[in-house]
Amino acid sequence: MLVKIRQLGVAAVFFTLASTAYATQDGFYLGVGAGPTDVHAKTQDFVNNAPPPATITVAPSNTGIGERLFMGVQFSTYAAIEGGFAHYGTATYNIPASAMVSCNNPSIRQNSFDIEGKGILPFSTSGFDVFAKAGMAVVYAGSSGSLEASGGTNPCSTGTSSKAAAKPLFGIGVSYDITPQWVVDLSYTQYNGGGNVNTANFLALEVSYHWVDKYCGQFLC
Repeated sequence: MLVKIRQLGVAAVFFTLASTAYATQDGFYLGVGAGPTDVHAKTQDFVNNAPPPATITVAPSNTGIGERLFMGVQFSTYAAIEGGFAHYGTATYNIPASAMVSCNNPSIRQNSFDIEGKGILPFSTSGFDVFAKAGMAVVYAGSSGSLEASGGTNPCSTGTSSKAAAKPLFGIGVSYDITPQWVVDLSYTQYNGGGNVNTANFLALEVSYHWVDKYCGQFLC
């Protein structure tokens, strides 16, 4: 008897969630997100200041916290176009004390502007959707401490440099319509590097506000 009561309770909870689920309709939306990033900067060789000079290989710390601001237009239940600006966590080359280098740790910072098409697959009226997106990102990479084009690095340099490149971008994720206007999603996005910039990926928890008709959004009119 107790088991049946528990089963009925669980069923009631799921029924309540399903009956109160919202569906966001077509329209403009604006959102923000944050989460862990990974900039796949490469291992670099450094020359220390000790006599005689020695070459030391150092791997960067590539992970950090990134942020993204985005906007888009949802054309239908199944399609949207979206664009945004993303800041990725800094990749830093931490020079070991044994290298006898007493100046700055070189670093790489990458930001991007992106635009992509978004395909959406809703799960009936549950409020949950899965999505995939593909497009392009214009990536800006800045370095300090001066990472040289030849691959070597002078950590005592105070110089900075910046580079830009357009790279393909793709992403996947799942979203939930909290209300007709508010949507929360978890997404994974990556652009492929090469040449002047590094490959980078972003796992983000995002929330967005959709300008839709409140009553049509709720009752699917």
